[in-house]
Amino acid sequence: MLERKQDFIRRDFLKASSVIAGGLLLSACTDPKKNIPVTATNIATKFPTETTTPTPTSTETPTPTPEARVDGLHYLDNVPSPKELESGDIQGFDKYLNAFETSHDEVFSRLEIRDWLVGKDGEEKQLKDAKGNPLVVVVDKETQIPLLYAKQNEEKVWKWNRATLRDYAELNDMIIESIVGVDGRRADPINEIVNKIVIAGAFDMTQFFRSFGPYHWDKVLENWDEIITKINKGEKLSEFTYNKVGLREMTEQVEKYNVKIRAQHLLYGIDVPASIRYGGYTHEEIEKLAEFTVKFRVNEYKDMVETWDIADEVVNSHYYGGDTWNFWMVRLGGYKEMTLKVARWVKEVDPNAKLVVNEDNVLDNSFPQQPFQRRKFIELLEYLKENGVEDVGVVVENNLWIFDPPTFEGNYSVRSRLKEILEVGYPFVGGETTIVVSDDYPSWGGRPKSIWGVEDRYKAQEEMYVDLFQSYLDVGIKAFGFGVWADAYAWQKLIGSEDSDPCIFDDNAEPKKVYYRLIGLLNSNLIKNS
Repeated sequence: MLERKQDFIRRDFLKASSVIAGGLLLSACTDPKKNIPVTATNIATKFPTETTTPTPTSTETPTPTPEARVDGLHYLDNVPSPKELESGDIQGFDKYLNAFETSHDEVFSRLEIRDWLVGKDGEEKQLKDAKGNPLVVVVDKETQIPLLYAKQNEEKVWKWNRATLRDYAELNDMIIESIVGVDGRRADPINEIVNKIVIAGAFDMTQFFRSFGPYHWDKVLENWDEIITKINKGEKLSEFTYNKVGLREMTEQVEKYNVKIRAQHLLYGIDVPASIRYGGYTHEEIEKLAEFTVKFRVNEYKDMVETWDIADEVVNSHYYGGDTWNFWMVRLGGYKEMTLKVARWVKEVDPNAKLVVNEDNVLDNSFPQQPFQRRKFIELLEYLKENGVEDVGVVVENNLWIFDPPTFEGNYSVRSRLKEILEVGYPFVGGETTIVVSDDYPSWGGRPKSIWGVEDRYKAQEEMYVDLFQSYLDVGIKAFGFGVWADAYAWQKLIGSEDSDPCIFDDNAEPKKVYYRLIGLLNSNLIKNS
């Protein structure tokens, strides 16, 4: 799986780094219904009591303009009525209707405006975000999914917004991240889904240093003290040029979508330039070249990248990847020692950098390496903790399959395994979840099924996403993530599994029902914590 995923990462990022065309995915209803009464809400019309002074050029007194306001809320006064309800036209509402295979009139008849919700104990609570700010929501009473929400801006003016996964993550003070995957031919809704983007291929050593050969590596070694001193001081090295394919697009994404960046693959498995692998360098020289490549990339992009992966699947690579995947680890003292060195190199260049240890196959049940790999992953985290490495976050990839799901109940549940990892003392900071629906698992031919007779594969996928996301929320984790957000860009498809469909948006960048259900879970999480 590692080698095939590496092939995906390169191809995916070159595709993912293509210029994003168009704006946001903000399409209105295809057949908006006007003036539909919202019987589930209580809207009162209030008129101004003052008469506007006539202008010098007119002797007429303007007729007062009615101003609709929400009436009957439990806690709040003078909240403007959402114009979307008055017009019967909620932006993007058609996508919600398509996902749930229902009609405009049916959903509009069951909408309700609330500034309160009933907690699990049956007590009514005022709805607030994670920072204690009051909220008003328009919710579908049947699905308990919010379609609109209102909060006050800095000027204390109420503003209505369409409910998106990103917005609800931020209302919960939560990170939602994804590898991007975009198509310049259509407007992809990146900033409606995530507030953090994961960059893989553009930072791969074989991509970033594509133009480097023996001459460049020898130059680094011959001028080692001077070069490494400059980098440690934050000076840019103009004498070295590197491949910026994908990185310019990353800059545009940050500016356009106001997102944070997590960069992967500072030292990763088979990501070894041939000029280093076959260059005849000693272990000491290879360690210097590794330090140079790590520090050079961090120094170039420390003002843009918030989080750097100091380890990507190193446990899996070390025990199951063979010599091909162990090049760096063998020459840097082992996977624990290598991870510690990368952490220190990053911090020497950028003391404010946040670090990530990323591993796959940690929550699965049937992978042959479980529970051994999970134990070794925890030992790696403990090793970093014992050596004083701070600002470390945990990411578990979660490349799952509907025919062999993890356990969500009992002593060996996802919750218990998440708690076990949290006990080390590092928080979870993201994820790369995909849930495959195909008959065969893409990167493990012959993987045995633990369940049979799945009647509705997409319903099974939906429930797995919901169970996994809820497990993260239940143990207090403030982050979640996707391997990529839309089926068209999934690494499983890029290695030939066309029917894998592992994401929360389909091949046409249209949201599946699970997208809205995750928003509903975040709304329920606000209820729980209000």
